[in-house]
Amino acid sequence: MRSAWLDIPLADYEGHMAYPSVGQAQLLADRFERLVLRYLPKSVALIGCAGGNGLQRLAAGQLERIVAVDINPHYVEQSGIRHSHRLRNLELLCADVQSASLSFAPVELLYAALLFEYVDVSLTIMALRLVAPEELERCATGCGFAPMDSETVFAASGKQFCFQTFRSR
Repeated sequence: MRSAWLDIPLADYEGHMAYPSVGQAQLLADRFERLVLRYLPKSVALIGCAGGNGLQRLAAGQLERIVAVDINPHYVEQSGIRHSHRLRNLELLCADVQSASLSFAPVELLYAALLFEYVDVSLTIMALRLVAPEELERCATGCGFAPMDSETVFAASGKQFCFQTFRSR
């Protein structure tokens, strides 16, 4: 099944996410930056990187390794154009997160904002649906992760987000 993400122009997506009444681009970049500063990882992966939202918050040399993954090759290309000159250790991967072919060396922090609205946590193809925090936690613990914290925040649009942090056991 072809992903709808392959047909959405990056300018349309980013325009929507940055629109003041939506406010999701700023919110997601803020949360990514907060996690990096809180946990001080040596390596991170940004899953569903789009045009690299959040990467602008990283200082050159701050991390030993940065992996950015998206299903849309144009999004990945734009992430590279925007950030690889400054983040020399940026690895760009064009891949479907639901594919067994996605593989990269482990990282200390994996940030996957909005991802679970678009993929089934049991790895079956599906359309947009919200995943209850309890469902994600059950799946994560079943895969060997332990919950660390959970926080609910609201975007400018009033949309509720539950940010959950897990660590490997």
